[in-house]
Amino acid sequence: MQAVRAVNRSDKFELGNVPMPAVGAHDVLVKIEVSSITPGMRTLVKMGLCELPSTLGHEGAGTIVAVGRDVPGISIGDRVRVRPILSCLTCPRCTSGREHMCVEGACIGFARFGKKTPLYDQYPDGCLAEYVRLPYSFIDLLPPQVSFDAAAKVHDVATALQLLNLANIPDAATVLITAPTGTIGSLILRLATRFPIAKIILVGRNQQRLEEAAKITNLETELLVLPSSLEPDSQSVTAPLMAMASKGIDIIIDLLKVPQYTAHIARALRVGGTFVHLGGSPTPFPTPLIVIMQMCWTITGCRTNGTLETKQVLQWLADGSLVIDDLITHRFKFSQVLAAFDVVEERKEPMWLNVVELA
Repeated sequence: MQAVRAVNRSDKFELGNVPMPAVGAHDVLVKIEVSSITPGMRTLVKMGLCELPSTLGHEGAGTIVAVGRDVPGISIGDRVRVRPILSCLTCPRCTSGREHMCVEGACIGFARFGKKTPLYDQYPDGCLAEYVRLPYSFIDLLPPQVSFDAAAKVHDVATALQLLNLANIPDAATVLITAPTGTIGSLILRLATRFPIAKIILVGRNQQRLEEAAKITNLETELLVLPSSLEPDSQSVTAPLMAMASKGIDIIIDLLKVPQYTAHIARALRVGGTFVHLGGSPTPFPTPLIVIMQMCWTITGCRTNGTLETKQVLQWLADGSLVIDDLITHRFKFSQVLAAFDVVEERKEPMWLNVVELA
C-alpha cells in the first residue's frame, strides 16, 4: 500500500509502498478515504517526537475493511473516523474523557506526549496512507449525516472546542484570538456563537486574512494588525487593544508561535482574565509571577482534546447544528501529498481547512 513516511529527522518525507499491516485480535483495519496535513509536522519530526520510520497523519476517516476476532460491535463496511489520541484507557484522566492528558498519551501518526507510550510504540503509523491499523477502541462510528471530509477534521474542531471550554468564558465576554487565520482559528470562530461572547478581537499580521477570518462569525469583531517589530516598552499593540476593550480583555486564546508579541498582548488582559495557549511558543511566559498574582490571571495550556469534545462535535455535525465543510479551502489528491506539505507549511495563500483525498 502507499503511505507517507518519515524515515529520518529531516523535513523530507517519502511517498512509497509499505507492507499492508497485519490485523491483530483487537485491531481493525480502516481504508482511509480522507486524511489531512497538519502544519508543523516537519518540526515535530526534526525534534524527535515521533517514531522513525513511521507513517504520518493523525486525522483520517474511512471504511472498516478487516476486523480482529475479538473486536465487538464493529463490522466490515462501517464508516468510521480515527480517534488519534492513544492512551492507557484505564487511568482517571482516560475514564473521564481527558485521554489527551494520560501519562502514556501519544497521537497516532504525529507525536509522543509522555516518556512511556506503550500503545504508540505498537501503533505509530498514521492516516496518510491507504490503510491504517489500530485498536478498535480508537475509532468512532460515524452517523450517516457526517461526511468523510467533516469526519477527518473532527479532531481539529474538538481542539477548538477544548480551547473555548478551557477559557471559562464569562457573560458578554470580549475574547481576543491571536493568529486566527489558520485551521484552529477558523474553527474557533465557527464555534464562537455557542458561547456567551459579545466581541471578538482578531490579532494577526495580515489585514486581508484577518478580514476574511472575521466573515466566518456573525459576532462583532475588531481587527489589529501586528507591527513587524516591537520595542519592549512600545504601546503600539497594548494601547489599541485597550481602546477596543476599555474594561480589559476577558479571554486571550493564543495561537501564536512567535513570542515577541505575547507580553504586549497580555497587558490588555483584565483582572481575573484567562490566557489559553496552543501556539507552541518556545519561550517562557513573559510576565513576572507577581503580576500574574496581582492580576489574578489564569494561564493554561492546551495540546489537543479528549473524547468529551469529540463526542460533542460529532453530535453537532450529526444534527446539522454545526457545518464545517464550507471551511475546507484546499483539497489535495494523495498523489500530490508531498507538494501539499509545502503549500500547508508556507501558507502563501489563505487556508482554513485542508483535506487529502485518497479515494
